Amino acid sequence: MKLEVENLGRDYGETQVRRSPLKPPSPHPPQLPDFSLDSVPKFYKENDFLTEHLLAMEEETKMLKKALAMCISELQASRNICDKTTRSFKF
Repeated sequence: MKLEVENLGRDYGETQVRRSPLKPPSPHPPQLPDFSLDSVPKFYKENDFLTEHLLAMEEETKMLKKALAMCISELQASRNICDKTTRSFKF
């Protein structure tokens, strides 16, 4: 069945499958942004800024993970104390 569908898109002697484009192809190639040597320092500066920002966010993530681990251990300790207290009241 799949081959039949693929063959419907072919003309005799044509080796490629025709594809129906969603929009007609443009006669002009797409415009690419102009890159000049003047813009290279700007890209380096932006890259440095983003790298520093990423490193700061990674450091903040480490600190938050440590704080979360400490809160979890404190919560577990509180639960253990609560369990011991509850057991002592039952007897």
